[in-house]
Amino acid sequence: MLLVDDEQAILAGLRTIVDWSKYGFEVTAEAANGREGVKKAKECQPDLIMADVRMPGLNGLDMISEVRSFLPHASYVLLTGYSDFTYAKQAIELGVSNYLLKPIDTQELEEALAGIHQKRKQQQARQLLQEANDAPEEQLLARLLAPSTDSELAELLLDKLEMPWDSYQIVLANRQEEQGDSRDEKERARDELALYVKANRLGIGFEREGFIGIALNNVQMNNDGHSQWLLDLFRRHRMLVSAGPAVSDYRELRHSYEEARRLLKNPFYYSDDESPIMGVPQQFCSPLPKGAESDETDRDELDQIRQKILSYIEAGNMKPAIEWLDRSAWRMYRERMEEARIKSWYAELVKEAKQLDANASNDQPSKLGVDPADIYKHPSFRGIHRRVKSGLSALCQSRLSNQEQALPRLLDYIHRHYNEPLRLETLAELFHYNSSYLGKMFKKQTGESFNCYLDKVRIGYAKQLLKQGQKVHQVAKDVGYPNPDYFHAKFKRYVGQSPSTYRSSGSK
Repeated sequence: MLLVDDEQAILAGLRTIVDWSKYGFEVTAEAANGREGVKKAKECQPDLIMADVRMPGLNGLDMISEVRSFLPHASYVLLTGYSDFTYAKQAIELGVSNYLLKPIDTQELEEALAGIHQKRKQQQARQLLQEANDAPEEQLLARLLAPSTDSELAELLLDKLEMPWDSYQIVLANRQEEQGDSRDEKERARDELALYVKANRLGIGFEREGFIGIALNNVQMNNDGHSQWLLDLFRRHRMLVSAGPAVSDYRELRHSYEEARRLLKNPFYYSDDESPIMGVPQQFCSPLPKGAESDETDRDELDQIRQKILSYIEAGNMKPAIEWLDRSAWRMYRERMEEARIKSWYAELVKEAKQLDANASNDQPSKLGVDPADIYKHPSFRGIHRRVKSGLSALCQSRLSNQEQALPRLLDYIHRHYNEPLRLETLAELFHYNSSYLGKMFKKQTGESFNCYLDKVRIGYAKQLLKQGQKVHQVAKDVGYPNPDYFHAKFKRYVGQSPSTYRSSGSK
């Protein structure tokens, strides 16, 4: 809108006297006299002009008379003092919407603006109906999805489109990759989709912002089982597809569109290699598994979780390994962690898990069925998680296939992790045993208690390090004894001399 007054104080007050946006207007230009007002009106083409009657040079009435020659459909409001009331008749003849007296009464101004706003909406509705008689459905639907379309216009559009449905949903699609035939393939998919949707009265097809779209009658879609046909179409044409939430109110249709658009622009987080549709409820795809809620996950914590998962895999204990994997995935997904960081975490997990796979070390196919390089090439978070989860489950299962290997796995674990704070209860949890039973089985098959066996393993490695000339306190720490005095006592008990003496003498 354009404000015209020769008093700067009046102009400043008009800017803030009411919330112009409430009535669909925004102050885009100002002028200090009638002649400048004509110039500004030509430049900004306002829908509403508010002007003082008495101004030097070209007065408000003459200005409006001139502006009406090129803005016949604009609305006009005149401001005047009591002595100017003789201008009222001329103002009416010029089609001025309102004639307000100074000082301006805020309530009176708001009533005038509300009337102008309502009149303009009615004019837009009439114009829209005239245009709708010849406009294709696609254009009308695009207008319905526009943010500027108010509820009254939306209702007219819905009636014209025959869309007073119980439930609405927007689905958008685009080609997964740019190829030489991408445009032709996209057009074929669009035409095929439009024909099917129209023939089965599922909704209305459209194209917007480079996406193929469908405004679905969601109730009809679910009741008649057309989902599989859509899935086949999208797969056949290699389409990446997203769906906004189903909504029961047409006023939420724009929200469904925006959500579908957001999903399509972030395919790594939302796409699924088993289902090409992102964001659709269970009939199309399932969400990533949820884990415990937590604060933002830092890199160190994720690394610790990865080691915990590997420990369970090494023990052949599948259930907690998979639970921690799911929990990690949910955290990364919820925090929208960078794609590169997510792939790096999974690739490192696969790399370390392969080291636990006996088959892989003997040049046989790995039970994992996935390599770190595969992770970096994969386009979707869900797909990565599914493949790694399947591979880790298979690896755990293979380690459990021979119950006679339970103790060798436990002993191997001790030799790999002797420098960590190992306890029988911790290992019992890892290997999915009762701690009392594990202790008895351990002593029966080794002839020693768990603690005695662990001490001997640690002392054995300590002797090797001392032979290499390492310092006693560092050796103690490296083999799992953070207290040097405790290490000294243990070493002397099993070896018969102190660590420093052993180091100096070079004894075997």
